[in-house]
Parts: sequence; structure tokens; C-alpha cells
Amino acid sequence: MSNQKVNFRSQEVQDILNHIPGTFLRWGSTTILFILFGVLFLSWVIKYPKTLEGEGILTTTTLPTIMHNHHSGYIKDIYANEGEYVKLGDRLITFHEKTDNKAVQYISELLNQIENSLLENSPLDIQFNTDDKAFGSLRTEYNELKVSVIQYRLIDYKHHYNQKRQLKAKENELSNLDKNLTRQYLLSKQNFESAEVQFNMHQKLLNNKAIALSQFEIEKQKLIQAELSIENAEQAKLQNKLALNEVTSQIIELKHSFQEEKTTLKNSIKAKIDDIKLKLEDLKHEASIISPIDGKVTFLRPISEGTYLDDNIAIIAITDENSDKQMTVKIPSTGYGKVKLGQQVYITLNNFPQNEFGLLYGRVKRIGQIPNEDSYNIVVEIPDELITSFERNIPFKPNMHGSVSVIIENQRLIQRIFYDLTKVINNL
Repeated sequence: MSNQKVNFRSQEVQDILNHIPGTFLRWGSTTILFILFGVLFLSWVIKYPKTLEGEGILTTTTLPTIMHNHHSGYIKDIYANEGEYVKLGDRLITFHEKTDNKAVQYISELLNQIENSLLENSPLDIQFNTDDKAFGSLRTEYNELKVSVIQYRLIDYKHHYNQKRQLKAKENELSNLDKNLTRQYLLSKQNFESAEVQFNMHQKLLNNKAIALSQFEIEKQKLIQAELSIENAEQAKLQNKLALNEVTSQIIELKHSFQEEKTTLKNSIKAKIDDIKLKLEDLKHEASIISPIDGKVTFLRPISEGTYLDDNIAIIAITDENSDKQMTVKIPSTGYGKVKLGQQVYITLNNFPQNEFGLLYGRVKRIGQIPNEDSYNIVVEIPDELITSFERNIPFKPNMHGSVSVIIENQRLIQRIFYDLTKVINNL
């Protein structure tokens, strides 16, 4: 059959060509044609965006102030409600105090008494409370201050006092000796002058041959002895003077050492007072959380009166009502060059699933210029009201995490199909 030529003029062929197709076949072809044109039209109308994925944190332009509890303990009272506006200095939460109020008052008065005594250079006659159990967390600082004050008070009765008394006694002894040596020196000088007069007189008599040589030699020996006596008195006086100066220097050095030690102890007491004052201030914050700014309260964890919290737990965030909402997003460096200002952004918050709550919309507000390892940071502007694509209103809480899709190219579906098809063909 394949080797036979088809005779288009034959009766069979003419019957086939002249036969009119059925209604179903005619309208089926038309329907397929319309569907094809419809698909082409929809692929031109429908846009299939090209996105760049990233992770972000929802916050405000003025970063919220996060409040932590500095010490562990049980919550006593809660003064603020979720979303309530508070002012600077408002008390938000109080905790059960660990240190007795009477102990705090006693320590405060004690510090004032010590400071006044140091300022007036008066003796530290301080009576310390022997029972330190009531001081709680201030117990260590209180005992350290107590030791320093006792050391300062007893400094005069330590080795300085005995050593100073011994040196003073020696100084008085050498001073009295100096007076005696001075008198001996003056007597020796008078004896020398008298012996010198006798020697000169006997020398004249010897020259006039009025006396014997032996008598002259006796007077000469007396003069020599008187001269030696002066030299010995001068030497003894000089040695005593040196010893007296040495003792005086030791007294001055001891006094200087005493003042140094006293100043060191005084500075130590002042430092310990400052430490206790800071600890007292911390106790005030330990017993309560106070708002450091004006703003709206957001609780970061569920709490109630009687709740126990470990130390350094983030409890409350204070946000500025006038601050715009934004999202800081980390995007990979591979697509960084395609990100432009004003591009639309789709946001899905981790705590609000997309299939239930929908998407949030935003636009690229700022693009970071400096890379962080293999990523860049961009800032996305978000409307004040967090209304999703499902018309759901999401309550704002600072530092909510979410995934972000930046629309870097809003291509038509047909363009995307031909682009992907071309890419496949080029890879063959």
C-alpha cells in the first residue's frame, strides 16, 4: 500500500474531501484554539515575580528599650498593662526584696556617719551591728567596710605607735646628750684658752731664762691636753648631732609612712562606701523595674504576680509611639546588586503562619553598603497598621522574626517560561 500512488481524483478521495466534519469536531477545534489564545493572554497578563529571599527582624526606627530583671526573684506587683503608654520614671514591676528595709536604712545612716567623720578628720568611733544576716546581698560589702574602719581606727595603736614612742624617747635622749656635750665643749674651750695663756706666759719666762725648761714642758703638755679635749668634745658633739638627725629623719619617715597608710585606708573606706551606695541603688532597681523612657509597653513573656524569674530575663520592651515600624533584613550577597529602593517586599512572620494570617507588605527603604560576611543588610519600611493580605490585624511586638521575599524583577509568566526554556536549551 505504501508503494502505491494515491490518486487524488479517485472517487474515494473525493468523498473524503467533500465530507463535512461533525459538529463536535468543528467546535472542539474552535474551543482548543480559544483555550490556546486564552492561555497566551493569561501568560501575558499574569506576572510571575522573581524574588530574593532573606530573614528579618521587625522593629522600629527608634530601637525599643528592652527591660531586664537584674536579679532572680518573685514578682510582687505589675503596674503596667499590654499596650499602655508610660512615662519616664514610671514603676512597671516590683519584686519581693531580699534585703530588710531596716537594714538598708541602718547602712545608709552608717555611711553618712562615716563620711562625716572622714570629712571632719574626727575619730571613727563607729558602733557596728554584729548581726549581719539581715543585710542579705549587702553582707559581704558591709563586713569589708567594717574591717577597713577597724583598721583605720587601730592604725595609731599598731607598730607606728610603739616605734614612734621609741624614736621620740631616743630623740629626747640625744637632745639631752647634745646639751651636755655642748657644755663639755664650752668647758674644754675655756680650759684650752686658760692653758694657752699659761703656755704663752711660761714661754716668755723661758725666753728670759726665768724658769727651767722642765717647767715650760709641763705647761706645754697641759696646752696639748686642753687642745685634744676640745677636739674630742667637738667629735662627740658631731657624732651625737648625726645620730640625732638620723632619729629625726626616721620620725619624719615614720610620720610620712603613717600618713600614707592612713590615706590608703581612708581611700579604701571611701571606695567601699561608693560600692555600697551603688549596691543600694541596684537594690532599688532589683526591687522594681522603672521605665527609662516615654513609650508603649509590650510584654515579651507571659508574667503575673507571683511569677518567679531568673536573673537577666528580658521582660518588657518600651517602644516610641511616634517611631515608624521597619524590618531589618539580611539578604545573600549573590542577589544584592538587583535590590533597588522602593521594591515591594512580602513578609511572613514566624509566629503568624502565612496560610492562616497571610502576608505583610513593605518596600525597600534603605540598602546597606558594607557586607557582613556573605550577606548585606537592607531596611524595609512597613505601614503602622500591620494588616495582612487576609485582612488580619497583627499586634506589634518588638523583635519579631520572619522570612522576607524582595521582588527584584516582576516578569510576565510568558517571559518567565521563555526565559527558563532558553536557559534549558543553552545548557544542552
